[in-house]
Amino acid sequence: MHGKNHHRDGSFGNYVTQFRLLTGTSEILTCTPQEHADVFWATIGGMGLTGVILDADIQLQPTTSAYFHVDYRRTRNLADTLQVFEQSDADYRYSVAWIDGLAHGKFLGRSVVMLANDAQPAELPSIYKSQPLQLPGKLAAQVPCNLPGFMLNPISVRMLNHTYYHLHRNRQRWVDMDSFFYPLDRIGHWNRAYGRRGFIQYQALFPHQSSLAGLTEMLERIALSRRASFLAVLKRCGSANPGPLSYLYPGHTLALDFPHTGDDLTHLITDLDQILLKNGGRLYLAKDAMMNAETFTTMYPRLPEFLAVKARIDPENRFVSSQARRLGIVPA
Repeated sequence: MHGKNHHRDGSFGNYVTQFRLLTGTSEILTCTPQEHADVFWATIGGMGLTGVILDADIQLQPTTSAYFHVDYRRTRNLADTLQVFEQSDADYRYSVAWIDGLAHGKFLGRSVVMLANDAQPAELPSIYKSQPLQLPGKLAAQVPCNLPGFMLNPISVRMLNHTYYHLHRNRQRWVDMDSFFYPLDRIGHWNRAYGRRGFIQYQALFPHQSSLAGLTEMLERIALSRRASFLAVLKRCGSANPGPLSYLYPGHTLALDFPHTGDDLTHLITDLDQILLKNGGRLYLAKDAMMNAETFTTMYPRLPEFLAVKARIDPENRFVSSQARRLGIVPA
């Protein structure tokens, strides 16, 4: 069974049926969308601030093989990429695009779109048919040490992007689910490629009506900064859930990894936040590391609903985090 849907079918919370929560008052609540519903939805996407989930029931999608049938499509630019998502939505269960974050001009937003459906055992090549649920063994490459910061620079990343784009021609192939969902995990300690200072993840969501304009402006700003983000992933998103801090709604989400370089990165992130605000978008809290409280409250206008639940079940703020203090969710 697998539960990852690359956002197209909506947020993860839509597939949680119940959980037991240990609250800040030491009470254990059994929460469902019907019982203690306000606590249930505050906890979904609540960044661990409502209590400790002791156990949970999660609805998964059954599968008969560990493989997908993947259709690779290269696109020329962002408009072409969004059109592929739109036109293919009814025919594929999974969709995701690697996007060239350094392309510009008429190639801005060029991508390799990967569209996939679950493979049935009878469809698989003979090498996989005998054990269709067995993931293939892989040679694990390793990044042996923290690489010098200058290794990931605009020139090297542009070369990587160019190579990746041209290697992935339009074609169909069988891909195991690990390689499709978690391609970076094929490389051990891949984070070391970003050097000792690590990286910042930034995941932006734009509503459908402003996706093209907002993503265009964001990609132009990133290209202008010459920021080396090899891992840039674009997904189409499905329905929201009732949670006051729910991240997803119908639109497109762009996830980026930026090498941490200090104040100059802070300036870029601030500019990207302003582009999001202008276009009615929001940031993914689970990957946020630099947002300020004012931006957060604008992006998540239902925060008072969350705070009312938290005040009732955790009146002494026993569950806190550095992020919650930075965003003004709890006192600093």
